[in-house]
Amino acid sequence: MPLAVVVLGVAIFAQGTSELMLAGLLPMIVTDLGVSVPQAGLLISGFAVGMLVGAPLLAVATLRLPKRTALLGFVGAFAVAHVVGALAPNYAVLMASRIVAALVYAGFWAVATVTAVTPLDVLVITDRAFLDLLEKMPSLTVKVARTLAERVGANELSDMRHGS
Repeated sequence: MPLAVVVLGVAIFAQGTSELMLAGLLPMIVTDLGVSVPQAGLLISGFAVGMLVGAPLLAVATLRLPKRTALLGFVGAFAVAHVVGALAPNYAVLMASRIVAALVYAGFWAVATVTAVTPLDVLVITDRAFLDLLEKMPSLTVKVARTLAERVGANELSDMRHGS
């Protein structure tokens, strides 16, 4: 498999992880930001809406850009959105960062899938382990994110946000 396809796959996996991990962090977000569980849950919906809007818009908007430029731009914007989200002082900033991250993730996905498939005559997935991983990714992501947040300490991020 070409290295570019592997790199794109790793990037999509990392971005997909960030999309899904919030479900495991909801109790900590509720406590840290002082919002209700339904409000915190809307952060997941905000991401979904950003994906829905971002994919077609950014796919068309980047048609004339070199793929590498578009992909690097999307990854950079995605990283910045997550830094802003991690340091968000309130719910509104966190929601805005989630929507921006979703928009650029959707754009990345649109460009990356075309980039990955274009050089191949036929895309065939024959490895059952890979398919199993994709199937289990949502639940694994939530569990890993929650465990890391509990062990590494969501409190450290909270302290950074509040200037402690």
